[in-house]
Formats: sequence, structure tokens, C-alpha cells
Amino acid sequence: RFGWTTMLFLLFACDQGYQLTKHTENPAGDGPQIQVTPKHLDFGSLNEGDQSTGSFEIKSVGAEGSTLHVSGIKLNDEGGSFTLLADEKKPEIPVGESVSVDVMFSPLGASNSATIDVSSDDPENPVVTVDLLGEGAVPELQIDPDPLDFGQTYLGCDQRNQVTLSNVGTGVLTITSIEEA
Repeated sequence: RFGWTTMLFLLFACDQGYQLTKHTENPAGDGPQIQVTPKHLDFGSLNEGDQSTGSFEIKSVGAEGSTLHVSGIKLNDEGGSFTLLADEKKPEIPVGESVSVDVMFSPLGASNSATIDVSSDDPENPVVTVDLLGEGAVPELQIDPDPLDFGQTYLGCDQRNQVTLSNVGTGVLTITSIEEA
């Protein structure tokens, strides 16, 4: 459906000798175009020593007949909790096809994050980033009050005070012994 403004423009364009062209859905023209989904992988919370695998998809959505060339899949992880389970080969993906990339998470601390950069020959999006997030279920002991203050105590008198031990972490805390120092 055309509105009055569009119809007037079309009449004006035809009278002036302008050539009308059909709008295509591919803004990249005849070249390759990349689509990465999802762009965020959240592995949730895992206990130390456990692992979980997630994946994302690289899809070629360019013009008909084009092939997407992936030139690199790079993991950026300073903490070392994530592992890229991709082949070393650099895939060539025909339009409409996709490749799945697996990532493993094994927590080495409480909060873990990293990114994966997917490089390709898409002229408009040469690098697409996938964010990775995971939590390690790590116990954390909180002592209250800390330090424990007995105040002024006279020689030969007993002074009792109470301490509360709490787990403020995300993992199970096991207290194996309490000793006097």
C-alpha cells in the first residue's frame, strides 16, 4: 500500500525521467554477511571442578551465491575458566548455512567472564563479539565481629564473647575444625 506522499513522489519521479530501483534486503550488496547467535552465553553457577558446555552459531546471511569466510575465532579469557572447543580450521560458510561453535566453562573463581571474537570477510561487521559469563560456586567465610574485642578484662576474671561464622559465598562451606590460636 502506498500513501499519498509516496504516490505523488512516484508520479513526480516518472515525469522527471528518474529510474526507480527495487530496494533489496541485503545492505552489504553482493558480498558475504555474518550473523552470530546468541551474542551472550551465560553458564550460570557451577561448583569448583564441574564443567558445562554451551554453543553459539555462525551463519552466512549474505547475498545469494556468496560464501562467508571466517578468518578467526579468538578466545579472550584472562582468568582461564573458558575453553574454545572449535576446530583450528577456518570455515567457509555458503549463504544460508551455519556452523556451531562449542565453548566449555569450568570455574576457577567466583566471577568469570570472557569474550570470543569471530573475524570474517563481512565488510560491515568484520569482527563480531560473543560475551561469556559464568559463576563459580565458591564458599566465603565471614566472621562477625572481626576482630573480636574483649574490652578491658581484669586479671583472674573470665570474659566471654560470641562470634558468628557465616558463609557469604555461593558454594557450600565446610568447617572442619575451630582451634585456639
